[in-house]
Amino acid sequence: MRTVVLTLAFSPDGSRLAVAELGAEVVPGDASSLTGGSVRVWDVRSRAPTGVRFETSANQIAFSPDGRLLAAAAVARPTEVRDARSGRLVATLRTPDFGRSVAFSPDGALLATGHYDGTGQLWSTESWKPVGRPLEGHGERRFFWMEFTPDGAMLASAGQDGAVALWDVETQNPIGPSLPIEPDSYLAADLSADGSRLFAASLTREPSVGKPPPRPGNSRPAVSRIASSHSKSGPTRYPAGPTEPSASPA
Repeated sequence: MRTVVLTLAFSPDGSRLAVAELGAEVVPGDASSLTGGSVRVWDVRSRAPTGVRFETSANQIAFSPDGRLLAAAAVARPTEVRDARSGRLVATLRTPDFGRSVAFSPDGALLATGHYDGTGQLWSTESWKPVGRPLEGHGERRFFWMEFTPDGAMLASAGQDGAVALWDVETQNPIGPSLPIEPDSYLAADLSADGSRLFAASLTREPSVGKPPPRPGNSRPAVSRIASSHSKSGPTRYPAGPTEPSASPA
């Protein structure tokens, strides 16, 4: 049976591939009525399922840095963390709204979750309790994507407001103003392996790589210049560019 694939994630060693399948809405247009969605883990070499499968429709999934855990930002239920080898439920995170994005810190000590209500939260992977206060940004719009910088000091996010933002992990404060890419647009984003660049893409803008557009009179410093004084890996540059919307009820 064919199904809509929402998102994919490779394990850190590249040996496994987790696949999130959408399922179907019992009531059209009602994401809370989704049924039949699942997350399945495949063996890359054999191209066969590993037997790990759990029933949840997830907008985004992420392996922990050691490959032991698999987090799923569930569409219509709490965000779940599973044992990536057995599928056993490790933790259920009571987020304030449906999950939209998840990301582990490089040392595996934190899990970041982004939600439909425009908030984010850091969680301890030891106690599974919230760490610090909620991240409040993106104009109370959905957190589409989150990723930690390689040094773990900052968290980058992209939201439904069409902007990318940086957060100080220790204080949960935003680092300078967010950088608009395309207003009210679906965004996709990714950090380079060394954390020196963040590539963002929107629905209609032409691809662009480099620094953000200059601001009149430099009255609002670009995120790249703010980030360069905080990141151990050097300046972080945020280009503008395009993407396509998620296949999920985003």
